[in-house]
Amino acid sequence: MIVKKGSIILETSSPDRDATFSSFYTAYRPLPMGDSHITTKVSRIDTYEQETKSGIMIRSSISPDSENIFLALSHRRPASIHYTKNGDTLSKVDPRSNSRPGHWIRLIREKGNITGYVSADGENWRELMTFSDRMGDSAIACIVGQGRKPRRKWATVFDQFSLGTLKELGPQKIMIPKMGAYVVFYIDILEALAKYFHSSSKIG
Repeated sequence: MIVKKGSIILETSSPDRDATFSSFYTAYRPLPMGDSHITTKVSRIDTYEQETKSGIMIRSSISPDSENIFLALSHRRPASIHYTKNGDTLSKVDPRSNSRPGHWIRLIREKGNITGYVSADGENWRELMTFSDRMGDSAIACIVGQGRKPRRKWATVFDQFSLGTLKELGPQKIMIPKMGAYVVFYIDILEALAKYFHSSSKIG
């Protein structure tokens, strides 16, 4: 992982041919206790390979088989959210086809649930899906790069990264389909400091 001019650059190598599909590279740190969030703009993904996905994740631990929720962007498909437990994955793809790199993504942990959101501008957010929160007190927040093309190296650029409590985040503007939107605001917090993360590592 590299931090340069406020951007977080996660360098990634696709896994070996015999690696499991869940293999990925990540940088992580503990998720704050209580109601919290992880938010970033995925500014660039340096490959158009079919199975490449980059985004944010909440995991119950650093164990390779730990329960997790992954909110991802890709050049080849819209934003998607994936809940994995005991090797089984439940996924949902954004019904809007334009949510690609350049969009913002957010995971919110609140009142026993974890919800994924996507935004074109970092202010107006659309909900993708909500899952029950069973991550426990040791949950970690991650930025993630995942790909499948062997021997291929690439990078993801994350901008405007923030991780903290919902109180620090402030109110959100959530877009309600067919009902308009709430008039609230988003507080931008830039926390892209190299010391903020543990060293980038590969899980899987």
